[in-house]
Amino acid sequence: MKTKRMNVLLYGAMLVCCVHTLQGQTSRTQFFVSAGNHSIAVPLQKISHFTFHPTLQAGLEFTHWYGNHGRFIQSIALGAVYNRYNNKSFFISTEGIYRYQTGLGIYGETSLGVGYMHTFHPSPVYALQDDGHYKKVTDTGKPTLMVSLGLGLGYQFQRKTSHPFSVYTRYQPFITLPYSKDLIGLPQLLWQVGTRFTIN
Repeated sequence: MKTKRMNVLLYGAMLVCCVHTLQGQTSRTQFFVSAGNHSIAVPLQKISHFTFHPTLQAGLEFTHWYGNHGRFIQSIALGAVYNRYNNKSFFISTEGIYRYQTGLGIYGETSLGVGYMHTFHPSPVYALQDDGHYKKVTDTGKPTLMVSLGLGLGYQFQRKTSHPFSVYTRYQPFITLPYSKDLIGLPQLLWQVGTRFTIN
């Protein structure tokens, strides 16, 4: 239990350092929300084998730099995953995103992120007692570090108005650390479809 608390504090401190630069931004802020599918897999392994495990994500984006077509963005997100075979998880993360948009409104992006994920078993947990019987116990979850990459493609509507919005899809492989004594990290995937709105 003491180790879990130390991990939570460590990962939380790392995330606070990563998002500290979000303070004091004066550029327009975008809100985003997405839904998609989660899987346990290495990148590109299970594209043709689809099993639905829902994931939801919402957050804010802040622009640090922009040019004629490209811009560098930092995001902060809250999310949840339900995989009935592996885990129920909640996470908070931040990403550095480079987004390039054409004059037609089509844009592509790549990202690198870090976050904190807390994972629970998808079913009740039982522990062996001294009398040889199993007893249901409270699942306090497992704190892990989350490191992600991302590729995205989207289209922005109403580009010349003060409140543009866009739709997008993202492919996001990530790994959570530590996982077990035999496996350092667990590779996972998120496919997402979402929308972004300008809120100020």
